[in-house]
Amino acid sequence: MSAKKRKDRFITTSEAARFYHASLMSEKGLAARKYLENSGIGLSAVRRFGMGYSPDWDSLNFYLKDKGFKTEDIHRAGVLNVTKNDRAYDPLSGRIIVPIVNMAG
Repeated sequence: MSAKKRKDRFITTSEAARFYHASLMSEKGLAARKYLENSGIGLSAVRRFGMGYSPDWDSLNFYLKDKGFKTEDIHRAGVLNVTKNDRAYDPLSGRIIVPIVNMAG
């Protein structure tokens, strides 16, 4: 993979991680935050590790497009899947996310 493609993928996945973290910290993430708290994971760990939450199947897609990301770049980065009918969806919907950051890919 070229350096530019790797950088573009990193930017896309980083923005997705920001969305997931903001979702976890929002009202949409209340149940997920309570689950983490009941599991002994406090807000300091959530913030430190950038943990997030995917609230539904399409919010990430709308968020990234509103930020100016192109559909093909979003799909190439692997943060969304596509149905046979060419509809994008978040495969992590309803899940808590711990991002893994690695510039080397």
